[in-house]
Formats: sequence, structure tokens, C-alpha cells
Amino acid sequence: MYRRTNQQDKAEQVYKKILTEDPSFRKAFDDLMRLYYKKRDPEKMKIIVQAWIDNNPYDPQMNAILESLDKEFERLNKKQNQDNK
Repeated sequence: MYRRTNQQDKAEQVYKKILTEDPSFRKAFDDLMRLYYKKRDPEKMKIIVQAWIDNNPYDPQMNAILESLDKEFERLNKKQNQDNK
């Protein structure tokens, strides 16, 4: 409901609470990832992917996503360093 009514901060709190209570609840994880993607917040995306892997170590898809996020961070850091020169 919060996400649909554009109350992103409240939606984020609810998803995080759900995942604290049930770290394997995939729908809450997916919705939180969508929220962070919309906000363009890759740092938070990486944090929740890592938390998901810690709680669900046999999910190979998440390991691939974490690797992809790491590569994207590396690319962005290189670009930022070049822009600052």
C-alpha cells in the first residue's frame, strides 16, 4: 500500500521489518530491491543482497546479482575518479 501511494520511506521500513522477521520472504526482498532501484540507490541494493545471501546461502541467482553490483560500483568509482581529474 505504501509503495503504491508513493510513501517510499514507509514502504522501505515495512519491507525491512518483514525481512528482519522472515529473512527468506522473497516477495519483500524483491519489492525492496525494486524500491531501491527506483531510488537509484545501489549501495542499499548491495546491502540487502548481501543480507539475503547471508540468510539464504543456497540462492545462486543472488550471488550473480551481488557480483554484478560489485562490477557496477567499480565502474562508477572509475568514472567518478576520471571526472574528478
